[in-house]
Amino acid sequence: MLTSSTLARTPHPPIPHHPTSPSPHPLIPSSPHPLIPSSPHPLIPSSPHPLIPSSPHPPTSPTSPPMLQILTLDHLVMTVTDIDRTCEFYQAVLGMELITFGASRKALRYGTQKINLHAAATPLAPHAQAPTAGSADLCFLVLPPLEKVLAHLQTLGVPVLLGPVPRTGATGPLVSIYIRDPDGNLIELSVPADGRSLSEAGTSAAGQKNGQPSGSPRPLA
Repeated sequence: MLTSSTLARTPHPPIPHHPTSPSPHPLIPSSPHPLIPSSPHPLIPSSPHPLIPSSPHPPTSPTSPPMLQILTLDHLVMTVTDIDRTCEFYQAVLGMELITFGASRKALRYGTQKINLHAAATPLAPHAQAPTAGSADLCFLVLPPLEKVLAHLQTLGVPVLLGPVPRTGATGPLVSIYIRDPDGNLIELSVPADGRSLSEAGTSAAGQKNGQPSGSPRPLA
């Protein structure tokens, strides 16, 4: 039989503490709750999202300059079946200037760029993976008005495939017409459609000599 003296002598069992809490109160642990992760927010992990792998590349600041920056096109290479026939067309119809360089190679210069010509039968190395005559699709800005260009083409008997039609250029809207060269390459001839000057549209007076396009157009044979 327990008496009051017995109860007084019997030590009360200690109150168990939370295993992860040094707090004296068993229901209010001072450390994070064992079922709640230690993230600042239980639903927003502090590490990268488990479903979005981290990029191997460090982020680039929007204000940092690019590692490589293209300035402009210097030249392109066109594969053709007949270099002489191509030169004749681009000189007479588009007013380009025929130049010779290197080991008697031919190129067509317009403004500050040029088109180097490769013969399809004997392409120069290195060359495109599959050089093919008639696979090019090029757009040139021309001296307005476009009506004058149309009259010039009609005089030379060059058919217009399409146009004038609205198009979108690299710097704004264009009005374009389409023709084909002797190999069937698609040639788009365009003028700015919104009142911009040619310099604002991406070219300059460097492509003209005394107000005239480079080269001297002559009738096709």
